[in-house]
Amino acid sequence: PRGQQAILGRNEDRDDDDELEGFETLLSVAEELVDKAARRKLPRLIGEPPELGALERRLRAYPPPSLLLVGPSGVGKTAWVLRLAQTFLRWRRDKKGADAPRIWRTNAERLIGGMVYLGQWQERIFRLVDELSHEGHLLYVDRLTGILAPQPDGATIADLLAPALEAREISLLAECSEEELEACRRRAPRFLSQFEVHRLEPSKMAEMGELVVAYLQRKERAVVSVEGR
Repeated sequence: PRGQQAILGRNEDRDDDDELEGFETLLSVAEELVDKAARRKLPRLIGEPPELGALERRLRAYPPPSLLLVGPSGVGKTAWVLRLAQTFLRWRRDKKGADAPRIWRTNAERLIGGMVYLGQWQERIFRLVDELSHEGHLLYVDRLTGILAPQPDGATIADLLAPALEAREISLLAECSEEELEACRRRAPRFLSQFEVHRLEPSKMAEMGELVVAYLQRKERAVVSVEGR
């Protein structure tokens, strides 16, 4: 079984296509960001998101910790995740094909989308957990508030993920603001306790100026390249 392979070295001889076999539920509701990075399908990033270097050692652990990125809108939480996908791709290449964490990006809407009958969305979540169990991947659920929102039957996506999360069978990656964090702590303190919280601060004005210059230079090179064809 896949979980046993994950514990015993995670089958380092499989190529990328083979590694995505057996993840039918995930592939139907999520996209794998490390694979997208390998195919150069991620947006190009400028600058270095904060704290990524300090986390590298922790993320090399098996299983990786569940992470909650906290900061205001526009601080770069999503850019941080995209940079992390590129870091995981570099690890994979540096180790000449050895396995490294994958990042499956989804959100609450995709996880329950199209599930109209009683018990359908719960069954999908259980299948997803089974596919992720002991794989050492990160399930990136985007907004934390989405998976904590009650569904029509009163249950939440977090309720179904919690047992596997607490058993460290799966690892999650999510985002929220400080205000959302406090509200979620009041609503689901036990669930929140499973995350390592990492706060991202807004860039300093000097750093922002450097990013703007880099962006304009890249944009100018792109225009010159197109005009020169």
